[in-house]
Amino acid sequence: MHSRDANESKEQDIYKSIAQKYEETESKKDVIRKIKNWFLFKRNKAVFLNHLSLKIHNCFAIDKLNIPLYRAEIFILVLSKWQCMITYKSYIRLKEGKINSKAFTEEQYKLFVNNNIRDKIMDKFKNDFTVMKMFFD
Repeated sequence: MHSRDANESKEQDIYKSIAQKYEETESKKDVIRKIKNWFLFKRNKAVFLNHLSLKIHNCFAIDKLNIPLYRAEIFILVLSKWQCMITYKSYIRLKEGKINSKAFTEEQYKLFVNNNIRDKIMDKFKNDFTVMKMFFD
């Protein structure tokens, strides 16, 4: 009878260990997902600013904006620079492996840095920045 209780206790310990490992894995996946979404939100903001700049340019080109050309150009330039800053800052954060944000702890960010999704997102930001850089060169 005593060995039966010992076996059941060992089984319970094994199940608890498996459940704990599963919870830890899911917690890590959740952190990685949140950081990935944070970066994708930054990228979406930059894409929105680019789209807005193009819309303003198109409206001006078809004479739907009643503002002087220099004001439209300044507005488009500011939006483009803002887009560029968001993209560059995000790319540098990904490249250097430092978050520099209060949104996540360094420990959480290390999980993300060690995951292959970081490289995929970094490539997207790098490509975006390369295209934007041609605009300013």
